[in-house]
Amino acid sequence: MVLSGWRRVEVIVVQLVVLVVVVAGAALALTACAGGDDGHADGPAPLVATTTIWADVTSHVACGEHVDSIVPAGADPHSFEPSLRDRERLTGAGVVIANGAGLEGSLTDLVDTAAGNGVPVVDVADLVDVVGGDPHVWQDPRRVIAALDTIESAVVAAGRDAAAVRTCTDTYRAELTALDADLAATLPPIPPDRRVMVTNHDAFGYFAERYGFTIIGTVIPSLSTLGESSAGQLADLSDKIDQYHVPAIFAERLGSAHDAEALANRLGVKVVELDSDALESDGPGASYTGMMRANAAAIAAALQ
Repeated sequence: MVLSGWRRVEVIVVQLVVLVVVVAGAALALTACAGGDDGHADGPAPLVATTTIWADVTSHVACGEHVDSIVPAGADPHSFEPSLRDRERLTGAGVVIANGAGLEGSLTDLVDTAAGNGVPVVDVADLVDVVGGDPHVWQDPRRVIAALDTIESAVVAAGRDAAAVRTCTDTYRAELTALDADLAATLPPIPPDRRVMVTNHDAFGYFAERYGFTIIGTVIPSLSTLGESSAGQLADLSDKIDQYHVPAIFAERLGSAHDAEALANRLGVKVVELDSDALESDGPGASYTGMMRANAAAIAAALQ
Protein backbone atom coordinates (compact mmCIF):
# COMPACT_ATOMS: atom_id res chain seq x y z
CA MET A 1 0.00 0.00 0.00
CA VAL A 2 1.35 3.43 -0.90
CA LEU A 3 0.80 6.12 1.74
CA SER A 4 0.06 9.72 0.85
CA GLY A 5 2.48 12.41 1.95
CA TRP A 6 0.35 13.54 4.89
CA ARG A 7 -0.28 9.97 5.98
CA ARG A 8 3.45 9.27 6.03
CA VAL A 9 3.99 12.36 8.21
CA GLU A 10 1.31 11.18 10.67
CA VAL A 11 2.92 7.75 10.97
CA ILE A 12 6.33 9.29 11.59
CA VAL A 13 4.91 11.59 14.30
CA VAL A 14 3.22 8.67 16.07
CA GLN A 15 6.44 6.67 15.96
CA LEU A 16 8.38 9.60 17.45
CA VAL A 17 5.84 10.00 20.27
CA VAL A 18 6.06 6.31 21.10
CA LEU A 19 9.86 6.51 21.11
CA VAL A 20 9.83 9.50 23.47
CA VAL A 21 7.46 7.69 25.88
CA VAL A 22 9.64 4.57 25.89
CA VAL A 23 12.84 6.55 26.47
CA ALA A 24 11.22 8.59 29.27
CA GLY A 25 9.93 5.45 30.94
CA ALA A 26 13.35 3.86 30.81
CA ALA A 27 14.91 6.98 32.30
CA LEU A 28 12.42 6.97 35.15
CA ALA A 29 13.10 3.29 35.81
CA LEU A 30 16.84 3.92 35.92
CA THR A 31 16.32 6.85 38.28
CA ALA A 32 14.18 4.72 40.58
CA CYS A 33 16.79 1.98 40.62
CA ALA A 34 19.54 4.46 41.37
CA GLY A 35 17.50 5.90 44.22
CA GLY A 36 16.95 2.40 45.58
CA ASP A 37 20.66 1.84 46.10
CA ASP A 38 20.67 3.81 49.33
CA GLY A 39 17.03 3.17 50.09
CA HIS A 40 16.19 6.79 51.01
CA ALA A 41 16.51 9.00 47.90
CA ASP A 42 13.03 10.41 48.54
CA GLY A 43 12.97 10.31 52.33
CA PRO A 44 14.99 10.23 55.51
CA ALA A 45 17.79 7.71 55.96
CA PRO A 46 16.76 4.37 57.48
CA LEU A 47 16.75 3.57 61.17
CA VAL A 48 19.20 0.81 62.08
CA ALA A 49 19.82 -1.18 65.26
CA THR A 50 22.55 -3.65 66.00
CA THR A 51 20.22 -6.32 67.42
CA THR A 52 16.64 -7.46 66.94
CA ILE A 53 15.74 -6.48 70.49
CA TRP A 54 16.71 -2.85 70.03
CA ALA A 55 15.26 -2.84 66.51
CA ASP A 56 11.90 -3.83 67.99
CA VAL A 57 12.11 -1.22 70.74
CA THR A 58 13.08 1.49 68.25
CA SER A 59 10.32 0.46 65.86
CA HIS A 60 7.73 1.05 68.59
CA VAL A 61 9.23 4.48 69.28
CA ALA A 62 9.12 5.21 65.53
CA CYS A 63 5.40 4.38 65.31
CA GLY A 64 5.87 0.96 63.73
CA GLU A 65 8.40 1.95 61.08
CA HIS A 66 10.68 -0.91 60.07
CA VAL A 67 14.05 -0.75 61.80
CA ASP A 68 16.83 -2.73 60.17
CA SER A 69 18.68 -5.09 62.54
CA ILE A 70 22.27 -5.91 61.62
CA VAL A 71 22.27 -9.13 63.65
CA PRO A 72 19.34 -11.18 62.29
CA ALA A 73 16.60 -12.90 64.26
CA GLY A 74 17.78 -15.97 66.14
CA ALA A 75 21.47 -15.09 65.75
CA ASP A 76 23.95 -14.57 68.58
CA PRO A 77 25.26 -10.97 68.76
CA HIS A 78 28.29 -12.16 70.74
CA SER A 79 29.57 -14.31 67.85
CA PHE A 80 28.05 -12.52 64.83
CA GLU A 81 30.52 -11.79 62.02
CA PRO A 82 29.53 -8.70 60.00
CA SER A 83 29.88 -8.43 56.23
CA LEU A 84 30.76 -5.58 53.87
CA ARG A 85 27.03 -5.14 53.28
CA ASP A 86 26.58 -4.63 57.03
CA ARG A 87 29.18 -1.86 56.88
CA GLU A 88 27.13 -0.15 54.15
CA ARG A 89 23.92 -0.51 56.15
CA LEU A 90 25.54 1.18 59.14
CA THR A 91 27.19 4.01 57.24
CA GLY A 92 23.94 4.73 55.37
CA ALA A 93 21.81 4.92 58.50
CA GLY A 94 20.03 7.98 59.81
CA VAL A 95 20.78 6.70 63.30
CA VAL A 96 22.17 3.49 64.80
CA ILE A 97 20.79 2.15 68.08
CA ALA A 98 23.48 -0.03 69.66
CA ASN A 99 23.47 -1.93 72.92
CA GLY A 100 27.12 -1.41 73.81
CA ALA A 101 29.00 -2.73 76.86
CA GLY A 102 30.68 -5.29 74.62
CA LEU A 103 27.54 -7.16 73.53
CA GLU A 104 28.09 -6.73 69.80
CA GLY A 105 31.54 -8.29 69.68
CA SER A 106 32.99 -8.04 66.17
CA LEU A 107 30.31 -5.57 65.14
CA THR A 108 31.58 -2.94 67.56
CA ASP A 109 34.36 -1.73 65.24
CA LEU A 110 31.90 -1.14 62.39
CA VAL A 111 29.60 0.83 64.69
CA ASP A 112 32.57 2.94 65.78
CA THR A 113 33.53 3.49 62.14
CA ALA A 114 30.01 4.64 61.28
CA ALA A 115 30.09 7.05 64.23
CA GLY A 116 33.46 8.36 63.03
CA ASN A 117 31.88 9.01 59.63
CA GLY A 118 29.19 11.17 61.21
CA VAL A 119 26.37 8.65 61.70
CA PRO A 120 24.55 9.35 64.99
CA VAL A 121 24.92 6.37 67.33
CA VAL A 122 22.92 5.81 70.51
CA ASP A 123 24.78 3.49 72.88
CA VAL A 124 22.11 2.22 75.28
CA ALA A 125 24.66 1.06 77.85
CA ASP A 126 25.64 4.72 78.30
CA LEU A 127 22.06 5.58 79.26
CA VAL A 128 21.38 3.02 81.99
CA ASP A 129 22.95 1.57 85.10
CA VAL A 130 25.29 -1.22 83.94
CA VAL A 131 26.31 -3.64 86.70
CA GLY A 132 29.62 -5.45 86.49
CA GLY A 133 30.01 -4.81 82.80
CA ASP A 134 26.95 -6.96 82.07
CA PRO A 135 25.53 -5.88 78.67
CA HIS A 136 22.17 -7.69 79.01
CA VAL A 137 20.40 -4.58 80.27
CA TRP A 138 17.09 -5.28 78.48
CA GLN A 139 16.41 -8.13 80.91
CA ASP A 140 15.07 -5.44 83.25
CA PRO A 141 12.26 -3.50 81.51
CA ARG A 142 12.94 -0.48 83.70
CA ARG A 143 16.28 -0.03 81.98
CA VAL A 144 14.61 -0.13 78.56
CA ILE A 145 12.18 2.53 79.75
CA ALA A 146 15.14 4.65 80.89
CA ALA A 147 16.54 4.61 77.33
CA LEU A 148 13.32 5.61 75.54
CA ASP A 149 13.67 9.39 75.70
CA THR A 150 17.12 9.33 74.10
CA ILE A 151 15.99 6.90 71.41
CA GLU A 152 13.00 9.16 70.76
CA SER A 153 15.22 12.21 70.33
CA ALA A 154 17.50 10.30 67.96
CA VAL A 155 14.57 9.10 65.84
CA VAL A 156 13.22 12.64 65.56
CA ALA A 157 16.68 13.96 64.67
CA ALA A 158 16.76 11.33 61.91
CA GLY A 159 13.83 13.05 60.23
CA ARG A 160 10.68 11.58 61.78
CA ASP A 161 7.67 13.61 62.92
CA ALA A 162 8.30 14.81 66.46
CA ALA A 163 4.68 14.92 67.63
CA ALA A 164 3.89 11.45 66.31
CA VAL A 165 7.06 9.96 67.77
CA ARG A 166 6.34 11.53 71.15
CA THR A 167 2.87 9.96 71.20
CA CYS A 168 4.22 6.55 70.16
CA THR A 169 6.99 6.73 72.76
CA ASP A 170 4.51 7.52 75.52
CA THR A 171 2.33 4.62 74.39
CA TYR A 172 5.25 2.21 74.40
CA ARG A 173 6.45 3.45 77.78
CA ALA A 174 3.04 2.53 79.15
CA GLU A 175 3.32 -0.93 77.52
CA LEU A 176 6.71 -1.52 79.13
CA THR A 177 5.43 -0.35 82.50
CA ALA A 178 2.59 -2.86 82.16
CA LEU A 179 5.10 -5.53 81.12
CA ASP A 180 7.13 -4.99 84.28
CA ALA A 181 3.98 -5.23 86.40
CA ASP A 182 2.88 -8.40 84.58
CA LEU A 183 6.24 -10.09 85.13
CA ALA A 184 6.22 -9.13 88.78
CA ALA A 185 2.75 -10.69 89.07
CA THR A 186 3.69 -13.86 87.15
CA LEU A 187 6.74 -14.80 89.22
CA PRO A 188 5.86 -14.39 92.97
CA PRO A 189 4.03 -17.76 93.27
CA ILE A 190 7.42 -19.49 93.06
CA PRO A 191 8.38 -20.51 96.64
CA PRO A 192 11.39 -18.70 98.12
CA ASP A 193 13.46 -21.87 98.37
CA ARG A 194 12.99 -22.51 94.64
CA ARG A 195 13.83 -19.01 93.46
CA VAL A 196 17.26 -20.13 92.29
CA MET A 197 18.42 -20.33 88.69
CA VAL A 198 21.18 -21.99 86.72
CA THR A 199 21.67 -20.52 83.26
CA ASN A 200 23.78 -21.39 80.25
CA HIS A 201 25.73 -18.11 80.37
CA ASP A 202 25.52 -14.92 82.43
CA ALA A 203 22.58 -13.39 80.56
CA PHE A 204 19.90 -13.11 83.25
CA GLY A 205 21.54 -11.13 86.03
CA TYR A 206 19.30 -8.08 85.62
CA PHE A 207 16.20 -10.29 85.40
CA ALA A 208 17.17 -12.09 88.61
CA GLU A 209 17.88 -8.85 90.46
CA ARG A 210 14.61 -7.27 89.37
CA TYR A 211 12.31 -10.19 90.13
CA GLY A 212 13.90 -11.72 93.20
CA PHE A 213 15.93 -14.71 92.00
CA THR A 214 19.42 -15.92 92.85
CA ILE A 215 21.61 -17.27 90.09
CA ILE A 216 23.77 -19.90 91.77
CA GLY A 217 25.88 -20.64 88.72
CA THR A 218 26.21 -20.80 84.95
CA VAL A 219 27.31 -23.55 82.61
CA ILE A 220 29.48 -21.04 80.75
CA PRO A 221 30.85 -18.69 83.44
CA SER A 222 30.99 -15.69 81.13
CA LEU A 223 28.95 -12.67 80.04
CA SER A 224 29.47 -13.94 76.47
CA THR A 225 28.42 -17.19 74.84
CA LEU A 226 31.98 -17.38 73.52
CA GLY A 227 33.26 -18.42 76.95
CA GLU A 228 34.04 -22.04 77.77
CA SER A 229 33.24 -24.44 80.56
CA SER A 230 35.85 -26.39 82.49
CA ALA A 231 35.56 -29.80 84.09
CA GLY A 232 36.27 -28.41 87.57
CA GLN A 233 33.76 -25.61 87.22
CA LEU A 234 31.05 -28.01 85.98
CA ALA A 235 31.76 -30.31 88.93
CA ASP A 236 31.26 -27.39 91.33
CA LEU A 237 28.06 -26.43 89.51
CA SER A 238 26.79 -30.01 89.80
CA ASP A 239 27.26 -29.87 93.57
CA LYS A 240 25.29 -26.62 93.78
CA ILE A 241 22.46 -28.04 91.67
CA ASP A 242 22.23 -30.97 94.06
CA GLN A 243 22.52 -28.76 97.12
CA TYR A 244 19.74 -26.37 96.05
CA HIS A 245 17.59 -29.07 94.43
CA VAL A 246 17.51 -27.09 91.19
CA PRO A 247 14.91 -28.65 88.85
CA ALA A 248 16.01 -27.02 85.59
CA ILE A 249 18.89 -25.45 83.70
CA PHE A 250 17.88 -22.48 81.57
CA ALA A 251 19.60 -22.46 78.18
CA GLU A 252 19.33 -20.03 75.24
CA ARG A 253 17.73 -20.94 71.93
CA LEU A 254 20.29 -18.94 69.97
CA GLY A 255 23.33 -21.15 70.55
CA SER A 256 24.62 -24.57 71.37
CA ALA A 257 23.61 -25.90 74.77
CA HIS A 258 25.59 -29.13 74.52
CA ASP A 259 27.27 -28.78 77.92
CA ALA A 260 24.01 -27.74 79.60
CA GLU A 261 22.19 -30.72 78.11
CA ALA A 262 24.95 -33.15 79.10
CA LEU A 263 24.96 -31.80 82.67
CA ALA A 264 21.17 -31.92 82.90
CA ASN A 265 21.05 -35.49 81.63
CA ARG A 266 23.66 -36.58 84.16
CA LEU A 267 21.82 -34.95 87.06
CA GLY A 268 18.31 -35.83 85.96
CA VAL A 269 17.07 -32.24 85.63
CA LYS A 270 15.33 -30.46 82.76
CA VAL A 271 16.75 -28.08 80.18
CA VAL A 272 14.35 -25.19 79.55
CA GLU A 273 15.05 -22.97 76.55
CA LEU A 274 14.63 -19.20 76.80
CA ASP A 275 15.20 -16.33 74.40
CA SER A 276 17.98 -14.17 75.75
CA ASP A 277 20.10 -12.09 73.37
CA ALA A 278 17.97 -12.12 70.21
CA LEU A 279 14.34 -12.25 69.15
CA GLU A 280 12.87 -15.05 67.07
CA SER A 281 11.50 -14.56 63.55
CA ASP A 282 7.97 -15.51 64.66
CA GLY A 283 5.95 -16.59 67.67
CA PRO A 284 5.89 -14.99 71.14
CA GLY A 285 9.63 -14.38 70.98
CA ALA A 286 9.33 -12.16 67.91
CA SER A 287 8.87 -9.02 70.03
CA TYR A 288 10.63 -7.76 73.13
CA THR A 289 7.50 -7.74 75.29
CA GLY A 290 6.46 -11.16 73.98
CA MET A 291 9.91 -12.60 74.66
CA MET A 292 9.95 -11.33 78.23
CA ARG A 293 6.47 -12.67 79.00
CA ALA A 294 7.24 -16.06 77.45
CA ASN A 295 10.50 -16.32 79.41
CA ALA A 296 8.77 -15.45 82.69
CA ALA A 297 6.05 -18.03 82.06
CA ALA A 298 8.64 -20.72 81.24
CA ILE A 299 10.68 -19.91 84.36
CA ALA A 300 7.61 -19.95 86.58
CA ALA A 301 6.46 -23.29 85.15
CA ALA A 302 9.89 -24.86 85.62
CA LEU A 303 10.48 -23.71 89.20
CA GLN A 304 7.05 -23.95 90.86
